[in-house]
Amino acid sequence: MSSTVSLDFQYTTSVEKVWSALTDSNKLAKWVMENDFKPIVGHRFQF
Repeated sequence: MSSTVSLDFQYTTSVEKVWSALTDSNKLAKWVMENDFKPIVGHRFQF
């Protein structure tokens, strides 16, 4: 058996602020959870 979860969100802020929250490890940690994200092609990150 296979399950699929799909979430759609609408944010009432600028694209720049959302992009910053997604690409800055510290901001992403506050928004989602701790991580080792780096916006570098090929970098593998973990939450």
